[in-house]
Amino acid sequence: MAARPRIRRRASWPENLHEPRPGYYVWRNPITKKTLSIGYVPIEKAIFEVLEANAKAKEIVPTKRLVERMNEGQETIGDLLAKMPTTGVKPATINARRHHDKVIREAL
Repeated sequence: MAARPRIRRRASWPENLHEPRPGYYVWRNPITKKTLSIGYVPIEKAIFEVLEANAKAKEIVPTKRLVERMNEGQETIGDLLAKMPTTGVKPATINARRHHDKVIREAL
């Protein structure tokens, strides 16, 4: 089945701007995934408000550079295995996980 064809008049619209009904615009927050109403406004005003909101949303989302991620804590696999939760887990499952952890440690 072929994809739905693109709407040419919406090609220049910014991200997260939607028109569920003719003349009524909404903005979908890329962080919380909630839809906020802009209302019945001219398209120029809706685009302006969405561009502002998208810029603010990009400021809020923390992005780390690759160098920053490389310099973060040097956790080993053994450290991660020691952090595995055991609360609310049956004893047989804990024993099985210990066995798997032992095999992983020996392999590394």
